[in-house]
Amino acid sequence: RRGCGCGMRMVASPPRRTGGKEVKVGRIGRSEGVPKGGVAGRVWSGSTRHPETWEEVVEQACQASAVAMRKGVTRILVEAHHEAGGAVRPQGVLGSAESMQMVYGLVALLLVERAQTKEGTVAVLFNNDADVQAARKFLRPDMQRFIRLDSLQTGGLQPEDSAIILVCSSNTGGNPFLIEAVQVIHYDGWREVPRPIFMVNPKLVALTSYSLQEKRRPTFLVDYTQAYFVNTRIFSNRVLNGSLLYRYSRKWELYMKYSHMSHLGHRLVSQYDGRPSREKITGELMWRSDAALRKQWMREDLVA
Repeated sequence: RRGCGCGMRMVASPPRRTGGKEVKVGRIGRSEGVPKGGVAGRVWSGSTRHPETWEEVVEQACQASAVAMRKGVTRILVEAHHEAGGAVRPQGVLGSAESMQMVYGLVALLLVERAQTKEGTVAVLFNNDADVQAARKFLRPDMQRFIRLDSLQTGGLQPEDSAIILVCSSNTGGNPFLIEAVQVIHYDGWREVPRPIFMVNPKLVALTSYSLQEKRRPTFLVDYTQAYFVNTRIFSNRVLNGSLLYRYSRKWELYMKYSHMSHLGHRLVSQYDGRPSREKITGELMWRSDAALRKQWMREDLVA
């Protein structure tokens, strides 16, 4: 595959076995147009390796997004709430090293998967100018020709934008009408040549006719395909933590990690064809938590 001419080469990270059969889905490849530390080009059948670091989260999110794009998906939803990347959340200043690391991974993916990206820029849109200024501190010089940082409040799309990444778009922090700016971008992306849009960790709620917020997502988000999801705090008590993981076209997976044995990492509990409800997750993990409390090997301070 020909590169975009930025003089860089992406090296795919070697996959690690977790049991199961290797399935080749095609290489995202070595390209002259992709920054280092990019996307691995393989996945494994069976259970997914649970990400224990933020680097693994970014790698898995890009792998899953690549599979979705090859299936023709242009509206991609990525939700990553991981203890190792706590700064990437729809709260406070979002232009952090962790959020930009996710941006770099998705931009690298677009440089390989979308040839027209070489002719334009990737618009990375934050909520406000403060987030944009914070993100500029982490903008790598080698990525400046590919990325255009802007805010939803004061900026918008430009004709040269060939793809869009919305970072933690939120209308719950004192600006409920920010959702209107997101809607403009959402529908504008389908004009003439469709532009791919990545929605990363959105926190958007619907507005009623009286401008009151409802506890449900806006209907236009159904146009987005869930490519990746991880939440390492989907369930938590003093005994164990539950984590929910999903990668595009695979099963939803529920993991758990005992608090007193966190060094052992997460272990797979169950797999589901669709996203499990909160009640199902609680039911799967609560009885395991109760059983662990009755074990003699549990620390006394957990049952005190």
